[in-house]
Amino acid sequence: IVFTSLKDDASGGDTNGDGTRTRAQVGDWHQITGGGTVRMRHCQVLWCSRRNNEGGLYPGGGTWTFENSTVAHCAYDCVRITGGTFSAANSVFTDASLGAAPAGGTSLFANCLFYGLTTATRWPNGNFRNCIFADVSSEVVSSRFAGSTFGNCCFWCPNAYAYSWKYLDGVDGNFSADPRFLNSGDGDFRIAADSPCVDAGDPAYAPEFDAWGRPRMGEAPDIGIYETAGEGAGPLPDLKADSLTAPSTLTVGEEAMVSWTVSNVGVEDAVGGWVDEIRFVSADGRSTTVLRRPADELGSGRSRSQTASFFVPELPAGEGRLQLTVNADGGVFEGRGTTNNSVLAATPTTVANRRLESG
Repeated sequence: IVFTSLKDDASGGDTNGDGTRTRAQVGDWHQITGGGTVRMRHCQVLWCSRRNNEGGLYPGGGTWTFENSTVAHCAYDCVRITGGTFSAANSVFTDASLGAAPAGGTSLFANCLFYGLTTATRWPNGNFRNCIFADVSSEVVSSRFAGSTFGNCCFWCPNAYAYSWKYLDGVDGNFSADPRFLNSGDGDFRIAADSPCVDAGDPAYAPEFDAWGRPRMGEAPDIGIYETAGEGAGPLPDLKADSLTAPSTLTVGEEAMVSWTVSNVGVEDAVGGWVDEIRFVSADGRSTTVLRRPADELGSGRSRSQTASFFVPELPAGEGRLQLTVNADGGVFEGRGTTNNSVLAATPTTVANRRLESG
């Protein structure tokens, strides 16, 4: 599930209908807040935190869990806790002025990543375990509001003030070293097999599975959101776009029919609903959505075929192909099982403009 700006065309397409005239900016919207029981899994919270001292996530009471998720592109805080209980696991806090502000209540951050921040954390009510702090530009722990606890954490912030983290180096399993991300510049925060974070975590705090659903391995888990050991996919569904049957011609403004088949080749049922999306991809690579169709539960080892019609929107004239993408909205968490989510129609499709009748 993605919570984002109306101007964010990367998620859900051009939802505000202005083409490319506007783009998402930090602070475009405010926050998710509340009390009671809140559980967020496999979520992205983007382009938020409009006001200072109020995070994109703003728990003020109750019990919150935030798992396998991301908060990014915040004008101020990714998360600010003022009361209740907040627990984050296998989650990323990045591209913001401040990562975590546990100002009240109690907070646990287990196997999380704090990356690309001005300040990583401030206020004294947090417990950070098996976390990675990297590419922080100012303070890792704000000296004005210190007091949180840290255990088995990796610090790699050569540009941050040394006083804000050096006192933790070598204490309670904490250390300073390059975590050796595979490609952090492209958002790939897996760690290399020779990373010092491998088998360096505290099992008492590590979640059972990593952010991709792989089991945490051995007596000592890895530090960070991903586990390097083992290639098991964990108990996850895996939706596969099997085939797409497309018409040979699409005429702008007229109705067209398509058929497609989706299967679940994973070990778990796909539940919760997702969106199948069909796009027209022109010869020059431009793509336009022509159909979005909600889908519901699909059991492990089962497949489903369906047919739907749509009215052809304005499209580039000429030849191209229709492309099916299942789970286009990410409604079902598949871990690494997303490489088989798209398939092109076997035959090309030609777009023609509607002929105008005289008289």
